[in-house]
Amino acid sequence: MATSGSILQDHRDVVLAAFGSFLGYKPILYAKLMAVCERLELAIQLGYSVLEVESDSTTVVSWIHTQGPVRCEYSYSLHQVCRLVTSFPIQVRHVLREATSVADFLANWACTHRTSRHFLSPRELPKGLSGILYLDAHTIPHVRR
Repeated sequence: MATSGSILQDHRDVVLAAFGSFLGYKPILYAKLMAVCERLELAIQLGYSVLEVESDSTTVVSWIHTQGPVRCEYSYSLHQVCRLVTSFPIQVRHVLREATSVADFLANWACTHRTSRHFLSPRELPKGLSGILYLDAHTIPHVRR
């Protein structure tokens, strides 16, 4: 099962929105690419266009930077991402997996509930996420489940 998740935060780590998406039976690279695509689309829909996007997939980050050829099932989503990245001041960079625990939590939430959902305010976030956000905001190491 493939899922994706992500969070939108401002420069002070204030949560603006988040999502968890259930994607069904898809390859992991599809889920990683969809996480970037959905994050960009949601941010722009909410009126944010100056963005720094982080992904723990070196492959997806490389695809975005080179806009190179990819397998057919990835081409539409990659085209969407590249169009947004070239239309707005958006930076895309790779981060280590340890830096994506919030996204991992949201992806696991989507898998557990077998559904997709946008969380448009901090009050809507799934139970248990606030502790991870606190640890991340204070750069406190923690164990991922």
